[in-house]
Amino acid sequence: MSVPADYGAHYKFESIALESERLQVPVDIRRVTTDVDIYEHLDKPYLTGTITLLDNANFYSATDILGGEKITIVLKSTRENTKEIKKTFYVSKVLNTARVNDTSVVIHLQILEDVAYISNLININKSYNDKIVNILRKIGKNYLRKDVGYINEDKQSVKVIIPNLEPIEAMSWLKNRATTKDGYPFYLYSTFVDDHLSFLDLGTLIQQQPMNQNIPYIYSEAASQLNSLDRSRKIIQAYEHENVECLYDLIKQGLIGSHYEYINLLDNEKKKFDFNVVNDLLGPLISKGILSKEQGEPMYSPQFSLNEKPFNTLKSKNITRIGGTSAFKNASTQQLSYSEANSVAEYKLQVMSYAMHNLLQKSPMTIHVNGLDFIDGTYNTTIGNVVKLVFPKSRGERHPLESDIDPKMSGNYLIFAARHSIKKEKYDMTLSCVKLANYPRK
Repeated sequence: MSVPADYGAHYKFESIALESERLQVPVDIRRVTTDVDIYEHLDKPYLTGTITLLDNANFYSATDILGGEKITIVLKSTRENTKEIKKTFYVSKVLNTARVNDTSVVIHLQILEDVAYISNLININKSYNDKIVNILRKIGKNYLRKDVGYINEDKQSVKVIIPNLEPIEAMSWLKNRATTKDGYPFYLYSTFVDDHLSFLDLGTLIQQQPMNQNIPYIYSEAASQLNSLDRSRKIIQAYEHENVECLYDLIKQGLIGSHYEYINLLDNEKKKFDFNVVNDLLGPLISKGILSKEQGEPMYSPQFSLNEKPFNTLKSKNITRIGGTSAFKNASTQQLSYSEANSVAEYKLQVMSYAMHNLLQKSPMTIHVNGLDFIDGTYNTTIGNVVKLVFPKSRGERHPLESDIDPKMSGNYLIFAARHSIKKEKYDMTLSCVKLANYPRK
């Protein structure tokens, strides 16, 4: 059974080409492709995915897939003024095959974006001395032929020796060390639309205006009856809000109230400080306007207390870490290594960065929506963008566009991960969304 190349009314695959050095010519597999799933994630500088094939023409045996073939997907929205989206992947694994009947077999392929597969073939053992963003750009260009887009630089220059890592591993390792001067973590990620990697800090990301400010995504049965196509398409078809609000884990990790020591092994000098999530993180976020007045109720409250002392003032954990060995310091230079900092304040930035990253994921919301608005191809509209979600309060009846909304469930969320679910019937998106604060309770 063949599958039409035009998948529904709103998009089509221009081509899905399988190619390798073992094949004489590329093979267009559109007509045997039934499903494509593409995954984006803020913590991954590459895309992953799966492809499902329905083979009734001995395709699997004829091509003899071994796990190193390239698959180039070219997709385009059928809306006006849109651009095609083109991404190249490698087959990383045949997940399984299953016989439907005597003449057909279903094949599930796992795919990795080309940048990740190529990275797996390369080893770096090299010294760098620069700001982390500049090191990332050098690695991306020299080893992967990938540009790294950024807005803000990380705070410190470091000298590091990449310790026999592949390029993607090295870039992720360095990204984890980077913070802004205010302690915001950085994310290095790839998107379905862009050809480059993005290196952006959390402060920059969460201060964006929602891309759907005027027409928010709404979870409401009544909203589905709206006549406007734009509004009816912004319906949350389903959502999951599970395993959330685990303050216990944040306390256990020392990210609410704790005492830290960073030891220099060369001279046994200790940099000591206390971390208080309210004074060191949430207070500055509010005072600097990172958390807006409209949505300024943080995901932690100092009203929680033990023996009349707020949780954040208790030194729940004593954490000792190696700050460095002054490996690159001498009479003429004070160059920092990977884990070193110049002062207590700079060491605290590392803790603030880790705390903000984890607090951000304290109450994730996963929503399922129509995918049409995410495949125009002109610019990225998925991970790293802010989206406005509206949930009505769970009492009484009201029109879905009224302002009487659930202040905890609703809000401006950062899209942290996305799944493009492309089937012959439709194009759906699953968005994993996170936020640092709620609307005020009324």
